[in-house]
Amino acid sequence: MIDDGYFDRSIEIINTFPDSRIKLYSLKDNVGNYATRNYGVSKVRGKYVAMMDADEIVIA
Repeated sequence: MIDDGYFDRSIEIINTFPDSRIKLYSLKDNVGNYATRNYGVSKVRGKYVAMMDADEIVIA
């Protein structure tokens, strides 16, 4: 997860997961969607990358 300066509970929520595979990176400023994604992709060590935006969550 990349914290890019938002003021929500994301960091608090991420820190509740006891899973060492989840990494938290923080940016000083909100640099925008694409710059943040590019930063995240530069940190990937796996074979696949999955991205999900808040507007892609469907609650039925």
